[in-house]
Amino acid sequence: MRAKSNTNEAKPQFGFAAFGLSQKKDEDWFTAKSLMLDGKEIPTESGRLLINFVGPPGTIKTVPFHHVLKAARGDATTPRHSWKNATVLVGVTAYTYQDQHATAYSNQAAMWAIQYFTSSPRLDRMAGTEIQANIVATLQDRAFLIRPLGKLTTAVTLLLIGPLLGIGFARLSLGWGALLTILHHWLWKLLCLGLFSWLNWRVEIVSMLLMGVMLYGVTFGLRWRWIRGMMGMVKSEAVARALEADPSKLDLQGEEREISVLFCDVRSFTTYSEQHTPHEVVKLLNAYFGIIVPIIEEEGGIVNSYIGDGLMVMFGAPERRPDHAFRAARAAVRMVKAVYGLSQRWKELGAAEFRIGVGVHTGKVIVGTIGSKNRLDYTAIGDTVNTASRLESATKDAQTDILLSETTAAEISEQDRATLSDTWNPVGLKLKGKADKLKGDPISLWTGASALGSGSNDKPNQSIEI
Repeated sequence: MRAKSNTNEAKPQFGFAAFGLSQKKDEDWFTAKSLMLDGKEIPTESGRLLINFVGPPGTIKTVPFHHVLKAARGDATTPRHSWKNATVLVGVTAYTYQDQHATAYSNQAAMWAIQYFTSSPRLDRMAGTEIQANIVATLQDRAFLIRPLGKLTTAVTLLLIGPLLGIGFARLSLGWGALLTILHHWLWKLLCLGLFSWLNWRVEIVSMLLMGVMLYGVTFGLRWRWIRGMMGMVKSEAVARALEADPSKLDLQGEEREISVLFCDVRSFTTYSEQHTPHEVVKLLNAYFGIIVPIIEEEGGIVNSYIGDGLMVMFGAPERRPDHAFRAARAAVRMVKAVYGLSQRWKELGAAEFRIGVGVHTGKVIVGTIGSKNRLDYTAIGDTVNTASRLESATKDAQTDILLSETTAAEISEQDRATLSDTWNPVGLKLKGKADKLKGDPISLWTGASALGSGSNDKPNQSIEI
């Protein structure tokens, strides 16, 4: 609006001066501390007037200068009457004079739309003379652009609409949330355009649009993180990582691989369940699983499924581990030791004779996603799984805590065997549901009695047919 001269005096800019002179304002009005019009202060931002453009370049009427000269000389053919009581600015509009400036209408897409829907020529820049004319028109029409709440307008609108969007995104699915983002984008633009057109309100568009996109992005990220975490808890963190790294594992073909499968079951659990309330049963199982599942995960196993009081665990899938047999055997030993070591805890829960049986078998299986396209499960399929389950059941008749198949024992080096148990006594097994005896010899590592001791003086079991 004004600038300071070399003598530190306030001097009006051209458009402001032209308006003031047309209104016959005196020098004091131009230099007053507060610029007043109709008894009200002219709204400015940091001393700058926001130009409320009448329209795109070429909207304000222009006439050739030689017509003005003819009219001044009394030429009756010129439309002098249309200039009566009008403020006329004389200047250049040709592009060749390089007095062209970008405005709010310089957006290429907007200019294309204006040209497409109207007969206006495509002008993306405005002549300096027309910009000055828009300044005069803004002051003349009192069409001041204002912020309804001043500098707080943007902050208040964000604080009002932001929580509503957040609640909407939290309650909607990601698909409906994306639709809400699109609706918010266009509705906010239309609202701002309406407020601008009807009330001359200046409301920020970009900040609100960015907030909508960012809120959706944050919701998407948090939702993904929650789903990712839930998948890791419900299935396995290892499975979640594997599927995340290679989504092709979600196909229904599977992959043949040698792994070790561990089955674990609580002894006499049916009797305990009959004598206790469901709440007490769940409390016991949660305490039990809370002890042994971390051991399994520390050894690199993944809990494939909870089968009541039992577990099916895979070692060597989805992550390949060359020592999966040793890891499975070591996990079994640690699990049994942990159970015996917490005898006082089981007494408190009403299960003084709490014991588990563990069976481990190593062999070829098909691992991968099994099921339908609408409901998948990452698991292992094959006789190896059945044999491991039978081994676990056989621990009861063998009166031992752990049974390893011959193939599992063969995968464990002599040095590693020594870390698991001092005695290795093969037994012949005729497992339930198996037509032939299990080839080789399963290993009985721990007996219920000896597990209470250190293990260094354990007596070997006798060979037994089951």
